[in-house]
Amino acid sequence: MQTEFKLPELGENIESGDVVNILVSEGETIDIDDPVLELETDKATVEVPSSVSGVVKKIHVQVGDTIKVGQLILTAGNGAAEPPVSPTKEESPVSKTETAAPRPESETKAETASVPVFIGIDIIPELLGS
Repeated sequence: MQTEFKLPELGENIESGDVVNILVSEGETIDIDDPVLELETDKATVEVPSSVSGVVKKIHVQVGDTIKVGQLILTAGNGAAEPPVSPTKEESPVSKTETAAPRPESETKAETASVPVFIGIDIIPELLGS
């Protein structure tokens, strides 16, 4: 089953706004109250929370669009999230079996320098004035 998420009423006298940022992507799983997009109105920029949950099937708006209250933002459905198709990456020239070079001894010493530890039993009589 697919559920439509439309721009809810944002407050008194706010009827539309400009999409500044879309915070979800198609194939992503969202829950109720997850931020879906940032909308700039004539009064403020606000994050619009989702009133639906499920897997985002289609986003119907783009950054820069002016949208009105009640306009369709996205369609969500039930089912497992499908990973979005991404362009293939070139393999890193560094072999996966190579390890990082050892750290210089000066860095290691700085990170493991000892810190004096005080035991409260020796300090208590001095604090009490005894």
